[in-house]
Amino acid sequence: RHGLTSDHTHTHRRREQPPWRPRVRGCSGRDMVVGLGHVEAIAAFTAVAAVVLAVAVTLGTSKRQRRLPARIILVRHGESKGNATTATKEEYRRTQDHLIELTELGQQQALEAGERLARILHPSSGSATRAKFFVSPYARCRHTLDAILSAVPPEARVGEVTVDNLLREFDRGYHGQTHDDVMAWNLARREYGMCQYRFQNGESLEDVYARASTWVALFHSFLDLGWVGCDDTVVIVCHAGLMLQVAKRLLGQPVEGFKPTTLPNCAFFVFERYTVPTDGRADSSSVACYAPDPATHDILEWLPRKSDGTLTTAGEATEAAHRIVRSMSPGPLVFPL
Repeated sequence: RHGLTSDHTHTHRRREQPPWRPRVRGCSGRDMVVGLGHVEAIAAFTAVAAVVLAVAVTLGTSKRQRRLPARIILVRHGESKGNATTATKEEYRRTQDHLIELTELGQQQALEAGERLARILHPSSGSATRAKFFVSPYARCRHTLDAILSAVPPEARVGEVTVDNLLREFDRGYHGQTHDDVMAWNLARREYGMCQYRFQNGESLEDVYARASTWVALFHSFLDLGWVGCDDTVVIVCHAGLMLQVAKRLLGQPVEGFKPTTLPNCAFFVFERYTVPTDGRADSSSVACYAPDPATHDILEWLPRKSDGTLTTAGEATEAAHRIVRSMSPGPLVFPL
């Protein structure tokens, strides 16, 4: 793609996750590894430290390439009972958000998402790859993942599922509120600022962006442990609001300029890994970043546009992102190799 190197060919012997990691009982009865960020005050400090370290590190040629997954896939949960009553917010007002379950349609969507993921992990041509799974603790995401895993055999998984509280839904505080109050809050949000307005007993979109930034920084550190190989895929099953903010963080986009984007249930965001020379020479030291595939690019309408207002092609957007990486100005998340 425009002379850039897609680096998915390195294979390393993978280490198993140590048995002493704390576990919790998942909704399907399986043990799951406790998430990376359950103590968010500490997580926020760690995020700052990780970002500073990433910027300060010297990008010299290393003896061994860093173990970065071939791709990162974000998956929205299947249709929930909340989605089915989104016009009135009835289910969100009646049921605690983390307990809202999938509809029958949502369950079917999740099964189809599993089949789609299986095709990505086991293409008709080329070698099969493994996947490391992260999931929001909310019921609709964990049930979606249960259905997805029915199409992914244990030998195709990296370690155990990681349940992470940082991947939870945008908290709007609807539970227990009246219809009129909820409608008034959404009107106030449009008037005050879609990103800046903080719902009563909830979050603002800026809060969600900060939470996504914390997760990405901790994920950056998680990769240093070496449990994920260079040919592996990382799959994150979460929510639309969080997906968009993680995507913005990966691509170096600010939270400002938010445009409401309707994501279909079980939508996939696929980000492929690319290697970029730091000074434009093929024999120089390199960094890696992740860029959206064409289908993901078409969904993310806030990606760079041409002077005539039309969306850039996926390849043009990727090349623009890599120019930012090479100049080391603020831009996509950079992984030194």
